Amino acid sequence: MVRQRLALSTLIFITLVSFAFTKTAQAESITDFSSNININPDASFTVQETIAYDFGMPEKHGIYRTIPVRYTNYTGVRSIDINVIDVQRNGYDEPYEIKYGEGAMTIKIGDANKTISGSHAYKITYTVKRAINYFDNYDELYWNVTGNQWLYTIEASNVSVTFPVGTIINEQLASCYEGKTGSTSTCPINIKANTVTAHSNNILTNQEGLTIALAFPKNIVQQPSVIEKTSWWLKDNFIMPLTLLSVIIMLILWFTKGREPKGRLTIIPQYEPPQKLTPTLVGALIDGVINTRDLTAGIIWLAQQGYLRIERQATKGFLTKQVDYNFVSITPANTNTPALEKKLLEGLLGGGLARLLSTIKLDTKFSQTLKDIKDVAYEELKQRRWFNGNPSSVRISYLVFAGVFGVGAGIFSGYQQNIVSMICAVVAALLIGIIGWFMPQKTKLGAEIRDDILGFKQFLAVTDKERFKFHNAPEKNPKQFMEWLPYAIALGVETQWAEQFANMYIEPPQWYHSNLVGSILIADFMGNMSSFTASTTSGFQAASAKSGSGGHGFSGGGFGGGGGGSW
Repeated sequence: MVRQRLALSTLIFITLVSFAFTKTAQAESITDFSSNININPDASFTVQETIAYDFGMPEKHGIYRTIPVRYTNYTGVRSIDINVIDVQRNGYDEPYEIKYGEGAMTIKIGDANKTISGSHAYKITYTVKRAINYFDNYDELYWNVTGNQWLYTIEASNVSVTFPVGTIINEQLASCYEGKTGSTSTCPINIKANTVTAHSNNILTNQEGLTIALAFPKNIVQQPSVIEKTSWWLKDNFIMPLTLLSVIIMLILWFTKGREPKGRLTIIPQYEPPQKLTPTLVGALIDGVINTRDLTAGIIWLAQQGYLRIERQATKGFLTKQVDYNFVSITPANTNTPALEKKLLEGLLGGGLARLLSTIKLDTKFSQTLKDIKDVAYEELKQRRWFNGNPSSVRISYLVFAGVFGVGAGIFSGYQQNIVSMICAVVAALLIGIIGWFMPQKTKLGAEIRDDILGFKQFLAVTDKERFKFHNAPEKNPKQFMEWLPYAIALGVETQWAEQFANMYIEPPQWYHSNLVGSILIADFMGNMSSFTASTTSGFQAASAKSGSGGHGFSGGGFGGGGGGSW
């Protein structure tokens, strides 16, 4: 029994000692925070903060005071200038250093080679510029006196603001707020002559502060000119006009160097592709882009020319049917094979005699193969003098610029905590990228051939009922349908082209092996071709994919603010 009582007493003693030690270790606090502010006629003001700081038992070097110098509102970023004049501890000069970061200035006070404890009085004197608000009928000081980011309790806080002699303060437009950021709890305020005083009613706990908002008559302080305010705004928000300027420059560049030249002015129906161009080049020239539809048309053209055979392979599963396509080499490419189609044929077969589309989809290196094929196409568009430059290189240069501009401007805006500038930077980067996409410019020759292609597209896309309007149009027959089918696919009008032959029968072509046998309707054959086009498109994409005042204020509002702690 005695042992139990002794053990219980020991436990209670240890608990009390631990609690007392913890309380002592956490006794750090600000016993008083006093701020005297003097408003100067040049619209600057001098702040003298007296901070009675109790370190308790821990040995510390001093305190630090953080004050925001960059603020964000609906107009963008607004900066204030703070110049530290003097720092003292217990009436004597104290060493300090100033650091800037994350939109704030930090005054680190103390000597790294010395430690202190107990209570000390710090006096920080600094001047502030560009922190007065100007309205139509009055000017305003809206100042977060203590800041809402102190790590420890502020037991008492007060502020005194002295205006130039003769200033009359409107009591209806003088406010004091206390509490956490956003609090509208008011605190006592007193006006005597040209001096306003206020103090907190309560102890300010962690992240609570004291804020004043005082309106005073116009012409008490000097108001900056429009030129000064504009220069300040441009200095703080240069990203915003820079984004606008970049978009204007891009529009000018497009108007002078990217806009398509006029071709033949009138689109005349054509009954065959101009200059006997391959469907791959036809699709690439029309919009300056080589896409998977163009490549699919190129594969069919290669098969029609006897270079390869396309074999449709269907296997039945438990609930579904899997369809694959096998590309089989028939005749190797030779000196007569167009450079683009030769590259396409080599990439499709991968150096072998046959390859399945499903194998291509799993080939992690096929994305580079596709890039090489497209590079050949773009270079040919340039070499044939249809474009003033390689369309891909032109687009990439502008897209890279858009990315660098967007990231750089976004990072800078984030550093400034300027959401308006950040939004402008993102929008500008998107616009630069969009405009840059249309910057590849056709030559006069390229524009004329484009118009011929558009005339050919009209012929392919015309309905059967309207075909008679095309004078001297060739007679419909299965051979013609099959010959121009790859071109219709490249131009995206294969459905309209097939509708003109919907009721005709054909023999399945030798270059395409499938489940279709005997004489078949062109409509049935097109069902197979649509499936093939969709499969190759998704297959190439999958392979490629394997390769961002007056009662309207609140505590924590206005300029000033911040907080601090010990170190």
